[in-house]
Order: sequence, then C-alpha cells, then structure tokens
Amino acid sequence: MQAKNSRRHIPCRCTAAALAGAILLGAAPAVSAAQSPITPRSTDACLYSGFENGRASLELKKIAGYSAGTFHVDGGVMEIISYNTATGYAYAVNGQSGLLTVLPMSALQADASAVHLSGTDIDLKALTAQADPSFTYGDMTSVAISPDGRMLAAALQSASYADAGRIALFQCGSDGSLTLQGLVPVGVQPDMVTFADNTTVLSADEGEPRMGYTADTTDPKGSVSVVDVPSMTATVVDFTAFDSQRDALTAKGVILKKGTAPSVDLEPEYLAVCGNQVYVSLQEANAIAVLDLSTKRFTAIHSVGFEDYSITPVDIDKKDGR
Repeated sequence: MQAKNSRRHIPCRCTAAALAGAILLGAAPAVSAAQSPITPRSTDACLYSGFENGRASLELKKIAGYSAGTFHVDGGVMEIISYNTATGYAYAVNGQSGLLTVLPMSALQADASAVHLSGTDIDLKALTAQADPSFTYGDMTSVAISPDGRMLAAALQSASYADAGRIALFQCGSDGSLTLQGLVPVGVQPDMVTFADNTTVLSADEGEPRMGYTADTTDPKGSVSVVDVPSMTATVVDFTAFDSQRDALTAKGVILKKGTAPSVDLEPEYLAVCGNQVYVSLQEANAIAVLDLSTKRFTAIHSVGFEDYSITPVDIDKKDGR
C-alpha cells in the first residue's frame, strides 16, 4: 500500500517518454486561466544532455523546464503530465492545489540552451465545486489525452477516502483551453486514468485503507471504472467474483492480507490497454489482473512471480562497460 501522494506513474508511455527529453517538471504560482504564449524567464548557457548519450540508442537533451514554485510536506505537488500532439500543449497535474497547469510546447526548438517555460493554471477544484456540489474535491491524481487530441480526462479523488471519485471530462481547444463536459462518478480513489479509444476512458480505482487496518476503519473495494464518453456514464468493475477463489490465488503466488477478501484487498494501480484487453497492475498483491472490455469483467489474476536475488547473479557495476 502506498501513502497518499506517493504515486509514481507515467500516464502515457509513448508521449511521456518523448516528452521527458524535452521538459523536466518540478513542483507554480497560480496565474490566470487565460492561455499565454511561451515566455522564457531565463536561458541557461549550458547544454543539458543525457548521461548515456553516445552509448545508447536513444539520446536525450533537455530543451525546456518548468518550476511550479511551491511544495507540500506530503509531496505530490506536480507528478503526472500528458502531452496533446494535436494542439502542442502539455497538461500537468498539481493535485494539492487542484490546479491543472497548461504548458505551450509546440514552439520549442532543439537548440543548445534550456528555456524556462511560463505556464498557466486551470482551477479544476473550483470547476468541480460548481459542476457537482455533491462532490467534495480531495486530490487530482492523473490526466490523459484522447488519441485524437479532442478530449482530456482528469482523475479526481474525494476528500473522504472511502467515497466515489470522479472523472472530469474536457474538450480540448486548439489554444490549450479546456471546456468541461461533465463529471462522471467512478470507483473509490481513482489513481490513474487513460483512454482505451476516443470514446472510452478507464480509471484504476485504488481503494486503499488510508487510515490503516484498525477495526474501526474502512478498506474500500478496488476497481477499474469503464467510462463511456458519449453517455457520460461508467461501469465500475470490482473483484467480487474472485472472493471464492482466495485460496487458489494465494497458491499461485498472489499476495493477499490474511483474513481479507480479494475484492477488498486488491488495489489497482496502473492500466495498460492492448486491443480489447486491459492489464491492471496490483502491485501490493504482486499480480496482474486482466479485464475484458467487451464483457467488462475480469477474466484472470496472474502472479508475477518471485526472484531470489541471493542466488541469481546481478551485475550492477557499469564501470566495466558490460
């Protein structure tokens, strides 16, 4: 189980990996929600390059950066970023303040200096309060862009750790602006969001027992929510069907807390979509679940196995060049 705001994920493998060579994010003073062009604050004379450049198939160079200028004792000020290839804007999650930072990037050039970007902030916490007074904002945990670049989805957790979260859906403007289309109730603690296609959004609803495992606390069910964008509705898929298979799961190497049902103990962390299948990481359980999008049911839970590094050789010395 991870503590709140200790998440470490990359929302889109391809876009995030490409973006990593262009910009490094830190933790920003709030500015107006109106969009603005890139405004360099200063320029570094030195060239930032990857340590392994010249010795690897992929070479990286830092050409821009952004600093939010704020911090939080619990961490998690700015973690997740998603880039819209259709508009040239990147969106970064600042969950503690409820701000989504918009960074214009289409004009960046791969020159020999690193530019410090100026971004703009959109107050999702305030927008959420206006759109759905029944929902109390707690945290923004993830953001994703649809394949066609027309929609943005943001995962919002409730202030009450045991209540349903929301997926906020926005239409993306060519100027980086966002227009709220609606808030869709999903499972408890949506911790990662992604698009399966242009009309289907998925969220990994972690359902952690944030207050620990004492007798008077709640351990919400983990789930994956399948959001239909046109109808603004969601199907929340949990692991109840596996409660009768607890012994079989543990025999295969799936780790479950003693005396707990799989539907309660399993905590989806991350999603990877491959065609009609969704692979769901259950990191505390050392397992991967498989979700069939056509039936909206989990079809299997697989242990990822174990490796005994006391007997398996591991070469961690890079000095020998091997």
